[in-house]
Amino acid sequence: MSSAASPATLLVIDQGTHASRAILFSPEGQTLAYFESAIKLHDRGHGRYEQDADEILTSVSDVLCQADRAFPGVKWLALTCQRATLVVWDRDTGKAVQPAISWMDTRATAQLAALRGYSRDIHAQTGLPLSAHYLAAKMACAYKSLHTKPSQRPLLYGPLLSYLLYHLLPDRPFLIDPSVASRTQLYAIAKAQWSNELIQRFGLGDLRRPDLVPSRHEFGPILHHSWPLKVACGDQSAMPFANGMPEADALYVNLGTGAFAGRLVDSRFDLDQAMPLMISPLPDARLPPTKYMLEGSVNGAGSALQWFRQTEGISMQAFREMQAKPVDPANDHGLFINTIGGLGSPWWRRGGPPRFVEGCRTPEARYNAVVASILFMLYHNIQLIMQKTIHLGKVQRIHACGGLSRLPGFCQALANLSQVTVMQEEEPEQTARGAAFLMTPAPKKWRHSRSSVHAPDIRQHQSIMDACQHYLHSLNRYLEGG
Repeated sequence: MSSAASPATLLVIDQGTHASRAILFSPEGQTLAYFESAIKLHDRGHGRYEQDADEILTSVSDVLCQADRAFPGVKWLALTCQRATLVVWDRDTGKAVQPAISWMDTRATAQLAALRGYSRDIHAQTGLPLSAHYLAAKMACAYKSLHTKPSQRPLLYGPLLSYLLYHLLPDRPFLIDPSVASRTQLYAIAKAQWSNELIQRFGLGDLRRPDLVPSRHEFGPILHHSWPLKVACGDQSAMPFANGMPEADALYVNLGTGAFAGRLVDSRFDLDQAMPLMISPLPDARLPPTKYMLEGSVNGAGSALQWFRQTEGISMQAFREMQAKPVDPANDHGLFINTIGGLGSPWWRRGGPPRFVEGCRTPEARYNAVVASILFMLYHNIQLIMQKTIHLGKVQRIHACGGLSRLPGFCQALANLSQVTVMQEEEPEQTARGAAFLMTPAPKKWRHSRSSVHAPDIRQHQSIMDACQHYLHSLNRYLEGG
């Protein structure tokens, strides 16, 4: 691999839950180099998930320096990161004053009790169900805690993207793009502006709001490296662009720490009809009128498998041996009530502690039960998305990426369950590829990544569908206390 960058080398910083990554691409989408710096996610119990904001910032700086040493001639830079992680920092020093509150965190659930009567109106404005996963509830909870402590420090409350931009750009701006603003639950998506009504309802009228800028924007050169920053957006919002402009007849699935599924919808889509799913703006103005993504989420995907390994005390070698075996979700291995990170769509509940029920007598059976829970909850979201977008035509293919998509048999099981062909993207870092496409000077020359095709097998459909329905029935019964 050459150590000299081409005149148009593209660098993407993808800041994820467990690592910050720097990936270099050619203008045509060829991966040139990859650098990674791990970070920790701390499970504090009772729905509390935290990260060290300084550690995140250091990891981003580390991968930038690694990329600079290997490819000093980078032309343009893009930044993607977690959408609903909150950081509170001192405006003068830039120092975080408390741990970053992860997108998985639901400690602010109690803050929402007084707003339940407004939940439909909140969804109609923001495209989001009322949930403690989003930033407004986290900001209200943090503000209540910090406001009671005597301090003259001017504090900024914002998403991780705003915190990183504050530190990367020389004039220390307070910025946010629409894809991340939409995860605050304070952003009126149809009007593309902050909702003063919602800001007051959440009790956040005294806080400064980040300035809204487009995802594709002339941010200027970053500190210490002088590379022009061209794109800044949420990670899941960039992923559908990995192979160019998103396809209207496809559904996109990203299986990382959490699992996300989405399909393009027309901007005239009735936001009220999206409940209990989510609507997110896409980071490219070249897409009207199909400029939104209808999304569903499973919070416990890779994080559920990580929880399983830690709870079981299994060595990494033994865990990898489990992962090397084909998944078999249609067989009765027992059930896993997957409440890791709280239940995402369509339940939107904390759901109590995760637990195994109905068997699961061996580590192998428990592993398969965890994988099956991810598959079945993901399919439930896919089914809802397809039902709500039936007027747009049948989904012809599912593009699947992320670490869990490479589990043997997972994508085939998803194809058998959904009866839709699944295109398993073989190249990693599809989020970074999407961000690179958003800034490439040669979009018409962008190459598609390699994929494996998993055609649905009708002979396997009924058995796996029966297992899925049994799981969902058992999950709902558990949530109802039965």
